[in-house]
Amino acid sequence: MPEKLEHDIERYIEALSARVASSSTPVEAPERTPAPQQGRLLMAAAVVVLVASVVAALAWPRDESGDGPVATDSMTTEVTSPTDPAEPDGVPSVWRPIRGADLDVAENEPHAVWMLEDFFVLYAENLGADPRAARVDPSTAQLTPIASPPIGWRDEPTVVWTGREVLVLGGSSGVVIDPYGAAYDPTTDSWREVAGPSEDVAESSLNTLGDGVWTGSEVVFWRTGWAYDPTGNAWRSLPAAPLSPRSGAAAVAIGEDVLVWGGCEPVVDCYRDPDTWLVDGALYVAATGEWEPLTDSPLGPAPFATATSDGGSATVVALHLEHDGGGSDVAARFSPENGWIDLPDPDAVPWFGSAMTQVGGAVVLSGPGHGDNQWVVLRPGADRWEPIPSPATTRRFHALADGAEHLLVAGGSAGGPPELLPIASAWDRDVPTSLDIPVEVDVRDGEPFLVFTEPADLPPGTAYLTVRLDGRAWSRSSAGAGLGGSTHGTRLDPGTTVIVEVVAVDVDMLPLATTEPVTIEVP
Repeated sequence: MPEKLEHDIERYIEALSARVASSSTPVEAPERTPAPQQGRLLMAAAVVVLVASVVAALAWPRDESGDGPVATDSMTTEVTSPTDPAEPDGVPSVWRPIRGADLDVAENEPHAVWMLEDFFVLYAENLGADPRAARVDPSTAQLTPIASPPIGWRDEPTVVWTGREVLVLGGSSGVVIDPYGAAYDPTTDSWREVAGPSEDVAESSLNTLGDGVWTGSEVVFWRTGWAYDPTGNAWRSLPAAPLSPRSGAAAVAIGEDVLVWGGCEPVVDCYRDPDTWLVDGALYVAATGEWEPLTDSPLGPAPFATATSDGGSATVVALHLEHDGGGSDVAARFSPENGWIDLPDPDAVPWFGSAMTQVGGAVVLSGPGHGDNQWVVLRPGADRWEPIPSPATTRRFHALADGAEHLLVAGGSAGGPPELLPIASAWDRDVPTSLDIPVEVDVRDGEPFLVFTEPADLPPGTAYLTVRLDGRAWSRSSAGAGLGGSTHGTRLDPGTTVIVEVVAVDVDMLPLATTEPVTIEVP
């Protein structure tokens, strides 16, 4: 079963129904659609909605009781950019909310890529409305709309950066997609249309072609055996991966080769049945044009997987649903020269809806895990995943892109505008442990609080004091304004053990100095 049916179709139907109910004008087909075809498309769309309604009711992940879907957050999001950083419930983050124009979109699964100088963000689905796209300048945290994509709405297109253009290829809308794709040139803020590889594909009602992987010279569609060369604007056929049909598989380029691993059999509720979870894969070797089977991974079975690559090897992480109990052996690394190497497992089993990227040899895995908004990094040679600052809201099914000095997160089921994380503030910044601020636990009305008194002398440029619990920013206080002597408190969970740091940060929430970590037993 296509992955999108497992988390998107129900949302489509609800949102599209709302659009129809609220619309004061009839829906018109595009001018380029001939009148006889309009009737066929409307009939096809009605059939798709009817079938999708039934399938979504069967396919949507539910909790153990069967009473409701796993994801209970609002499934539509209006993406806006705040004038001032918003911090829900007073919880701050070193992440910077993006400011700028209101894109007027409603989608929790956008796509994002880095374009050497800024980020590209595409809302291709937009709940049946026209796609929207924007650029995000990390130096100013500004979002700027770009030229409108010349494509209709679609779910799960392949979106890659080639070094010159952003390619948007394929996807599915339940009806014929025309044009098949488009390419964006950031130097001219313009698009060109891209035709599909064949007439049969161009007329397909589920025009996904499977997952596309950029190899540095072409986009390889491993499910169906096609590759697109943007330089020559040409398609070529290649052998399809010698794998059984599957959904939820990880696919990533290792140089010019392509690794595909895991997933589950495309049956209803495959995530519920461990017997359908796949522990095999294949490697497409560009030099020979052939696929090699892979079966000796140290990864345990899981219904979904995600992967990222540094160009010479790929890190693969198995993803679970919260009610399947998770498992061990969820992380491994593969290289064509050395095969598989087992990696340490994250403390929390990563869930379906997590994302992963690679920055300077470090692998970043974005939450959630066990209900926590936990982001972690695996540094080169490290024997454990370390926590890094998390966005203020838990995001699931989000876009994650890495730039030269920033990470960008966009979308996610909890909503909110895109956010930027300066990489230096996450794990590469050399922060002196020069602060001397004693902390203690004080019980107030039966609840434990971490309290400390703000000193009079703080590092120059200090705007706030942030408390980090287990490496994550948790609360913020005013500072740097000659208010020494103020007392601040942060609520703690009873019966836990936490590692506490008090950090002085600047206006961009970049750390200037910190206390030595202190381990506290909370009563």
